[in-house]
Order: sequence, then structure tokens, then C-alpha cells
Amino acid sequence: MKKLRVSALSAYLMFALFAASCTPAATPTVAPTLAAFTLAATSTPIPTETATLVPVPTSTEAPATATAAFAPYCQANAPTPAASCQLPIAEQSATYCTKKVPYNLITMNIGATYQVITTRVTCTDAGTLNGKQLVACTGPMAFNFKLQVCDPSCAAPTVQAGVTTCPQGTTYNDFQGCCSQETSVAPNCTVLSLDTTTCAMQCSSITSRTECNANINLCYWNRKQKACVPKETGN
Repeated sequence: MKKLRVSALSAYLMFALFAASCTPAATPTVAPTLAAFTLAATSTPIPTETATLVPVPTSTEAPATATAAFAPYCQANAPTPAASCQLPIAEQSATYCTKKVPYNLITMNIGATYQVITTRVTCTDAGTLNGKQLVACTGPMAFNFKLQVCDPSCAAPTVQAGVTTCPQGTTYNDFQGCCSQETSVAPNCTVLSLDTTTCAMQCSSITSRTECNANINLCYWNRKQKACVPKETGN
């Protein structure tokens, strides 16, 4: 029995030695050197970028022309479009006094509009008479005022202009399409220059300075006398 164990052990050892002698030796791994990395880096070509020229578009539009900053000046005696209005548009009919208050009565076309240009004067509707509109205006005695009356039923056409700006000191005339130093009045308008009448008044009967100054065209408040006196003797 002991001989069999020795024989088996001897056979196993011989087989192990035989297997070891038949297995090829492992090849040692060599770490890459810096020269190998340098060679690999230099052997790979580096791509280069090629610049592409982009054409610049050229404008085919015509150069902008300078526009006029102001409208042209009106020429002397330039024609103004006529308005087919019933003339006269307005006129003064009478002057009178009511309780020592002066009034001017103006007749105008039916539907006409009016505007007082001067201060210290007021105008109101006073009905109609003989196909005319009546307007009564009142203010200080012996006082000049201006009243503009327009008839919208016969308005004249205006000039359609691209530039309506005028230099300082001038105004644009819608009916001539130009700049003028004078204030333009529409052809369907008229400006009346009127004077209030003088009513019988005793300045000495006025005891209030405020009431005396309201009739400054006739009376004057004398500060020394502290009384209202006629204007020609006031100082």
C-alpha cells in the first residue's frame, strides 16, 4: 500500500514538471516611452482652417435727397382761392346804450361763427332778423375791438403741402401753401374792427374805484381827490 502512494506522488510530480516545461514564457510588458508619444503626435497631421471670403452686399438704392426744412415764403399779391360766400359775411347794424351800457349789434349769415379777438368785450346771440343772425357785443365805452366772423357753408379749399413748418416769426397759410408774416384769414372769414359808443355818463356820480376803472375810456380815478372824474381832467 505504501508503495502505491509513493508511485502516485512520483507520477504527479513528473506531470507537473512536464506541463511547466511546455508552457511558453510570458513576454514582459514594456511601458511606452516619451519618444513613442512624440512620434505619434508628430505623425498625425494637424487640420488647418481655410478663410472664406464673404462678399459684402452693395446697396442699389439711390441716395436720399435732402428735404426742405420749411415751406416757401408767400409771394406778394399771391392769389387766394375765392370762397362762394354770400357777401357781406357780417357787418355792423347799429350801436346803442341800455342803462348806460354800450352795445354793438352785428348781422351775419345764418350759421356763421364768430370769435372776439380783443379782450374786455363779450358777444352773445341776439336772435334772427330778415334772414340774418344777430349778435350783440358790449364792452367799455369808446373802445375799439375786433370780431372775426366765418361762414362754414362756403369754406375755401386748402392747399395740401408736404411741408407746413415755417421759420420763427411767420405762420403757414393753408390757402396759399406758404409762409407769411401776416396771420392768414380764411377766404370765408372776415374781421370787423368796431368801436363801442359813448353813453351819457356822469363820472362824478361813480363812487367806486372799480366801477370808475371799468369806464376808463371816459372816466379816471383821481387818487388825490379819491373821486371819479372825467378823463380829460384827470391827472
